[in-house]
Amino acid sequence: MRIVLVAFASAFVLVIPACGGSSPTSDCNSIASTYCNKYFQCSQTAADQEYGNESACETKIEQSFGCATWACPTNETYNGSEVDSCISAYNSLSCGDITMTPSQCQNLAPACN
Repeated sequence: MRIVLVAFASAFVLVIPACGGSSPTSDCNSIASTYCNKYFQCSQTAADQEYGNESACETKIEQSFGCATWACPTNETYNGSEVDSCISAYNSLSCGDITMTPSQCQNLAPACN
């Protein structure tokens, strides 16, 4: 099992599975996009200072996650339900809670079987 731990801003930590919807790579990209979208909505000034713009944020987060290399082993099927739950949880966060990792996003394990 490969789990990537990434820290954002000063206090935000997100645990990402190495293998979660349609494909591991697209789900990795979706988590990065969801985080960046929420961060820029909630704290435009801080997000601008840290990343410059939302697109740059997504690129940097995707690179730090290694999204391009996410894949399930041969003969295993990918199930993204845990990632979908994590994305929904981020979308539901209030801006006051943006530095907190939702429980749905903690200890995510690869969903390849």
